[in-house]
Amino acid sequence: MITINSEDFQRAKCFPVRKEVVYVPGVGVETERFRELNENDIGIRKRKRQELGIHESDFVILCVAELNENKNIHQLIDAIDRLRKISHNESESQARSVKCVLAGDGEQRELLISKVQALELSEQICFLGFRTDIPELMAASDVVALLSKREGLPKALMEALAAEKPIVATDVRGNRDLVEDGVNGYLVQVGDVPGTAEAILKLLQDEQKRIQMGKTNRVKAHTYDISNILERMEKIYDKALSEVGRREQVDDSMKIVVTGGAGFIGSHVVEQLVKNNHQVAIIDDLSTGKEEYISAEAAFYKMSILEPGLDAVFRLERPEVVIHQAAQISVQQSLQDPVHDLRVNVEGTLRLLELSLRFGVRKFIFASTAAVYGNPQYLGIDEAHPTRPLSFYGLSKYASERYVRLYAELHQLRYTILRYANVYGIRQDPKGEGGVVSVFVDKLRKGKMPVIYGDGEQTRDFVYVEDVAKANLTALTCGDGEVINIGTGRPTSVNELLRLMNELNDTDIVPDYRPERPGDIRHSYLRNDKARSILGWEPEVTLREGLKRTLDYYRNYS
Repeated sequence: MITINSEDFQRAKCFPVRKEVVYVPGVGVETERFRELNENDIGIRKRKRQELGIHESDFVILCVAELNENKNIHQLIDAIDRLRKISHNESESQARSVKCVLAGDGEQRELLISKVQALELSEQICFLGFRTDIPELMAASDVVALLSKREGLPKALMEALAAEKPIVATDVRGNRDLVEDGVNGYLVQVGDVPGTAEAILKLLQDEQKRIQMGKTNRVKAHTYDISNILERMEKIYDKALSEVGRREQVDDSMKIVVTGGAGFIGSHVVEQLVKNNHQVAIIDDLSTGKEEYISAEAAFYKMSILEPGLDAVFRLERPEVVIHQAAQISVQQSLQDPVHDLRVNVEGTLRLLELSLRFGVRKFIFASTAAVYGNPQYLGIDEAHPTRPLSFYGLSKYASERYVRLYAELHQLRYTILRYANVYGIRQDPKGEGGVVSVFVDKLRKGKMPVIYGDGEQTRDFVYVEDVAKANLTALTCGDGEVINIGTGRPTSVNELLRLMNELNDTDIVPDYRPERPGDIRHSYLRNDKARSILGWEPEVTLREGLKRTLDYYRNYS
């Protein structure tokens, strides 16, 4: 079994290496699931192909990769286009339809989709986004392809060994460690589209060759030792950083500005940063934040992000990272005063981006929201879900996201965008927008009936605030150029929420059911596959434990 321990996994996956020098991805691999599926490959293959709308006779290429500049997906798309032209010259009886499945996401997704549409390859190439069913996808495929531009250690290729699939990969170190040209797959040169198409065509035409390569990979999966590559990757890391001019240790203290750092979520983010020895400066006008939430170990500047004097804070603090939590968060207020909502959320973000460029900020972490998605078209909602906000608040957050991404594209500013589900926990104001947990806590403490609009069976994704703060901490060194959902991936009805809170509070208060409000979303919860895969983050606090902590806090607080 190919595996590495969690300490090595965390060390490898968060190397903050400059992308233009070398790519060092996460390498934690557990392959037993891939081998288990091989025993029932035919059934899994058929079911998964039917699910994806792929015919049993189709030749399927699977590419599991982040869609970013380190992966040469353009080369694969061009090779598929070349194969299509070759197949047009064959008779119908000889031709076999080639399908390519791209399981991944990243900043180049929209560009790649546009290219596929322009080449009229939409029937041949499908984009699935990040998936948790990679073993099943591999079972349904014939070949696994990964066309890296730079040296690295591709996790998907190690999984392909266990899945007994032949491999087509670019001839760079890392890939070369796993693929012997002509033995268990084919190596092609970076940018060699004809060579890539030829390698795929060889595997398409020679079923016995594919079977033999698969058997070779089965043996390799049992015998391969990853420790030597880990040692080499650390050497690459050191070399890359020396080329950049200075060493950036993952655990080094950073100077970080947190906007909204006296607020509900922001104060928890500051706590996590201080606990990890970072130097923090808080910018908050205390319009919704509270002075008692300000960490004694952080510098504090009482000012709005719209004030002219904001540049003085950046000049004095010289932050390496900005974590932008400050916002106008009321949906109702955004509908009543959209101009104010735009000024705070969009103009405020724009001013921070400008200051980040001016004062050499290395990374910008932006707090966004599930409100950008609007009414779900499917559940759970992943990052590829269409963005159709239903309020000016959701729209201003999405516009801010686009500003962040465009600034990154034009000025090479590193960023991570975190889209929060329904955050709850201690310090949440019951008057705050979307704080159903804090509203219920307030009502239960006072012995009053909480109001529920509709039948209470509407569902939401409740994520504890400390878990959200830890996601921001992880994003300091991971997730560059990514939009990532932060939620539990589990729906909870409002009725179930109140039932659990009554149980923990030893009360039996019934709700006041009122007519459903127009425009309210019925069901919503976020998939967190990308957060797990890219950030190595997952929620640690269960709903029961989080509610218990919250109720206990307010008992003591009062």
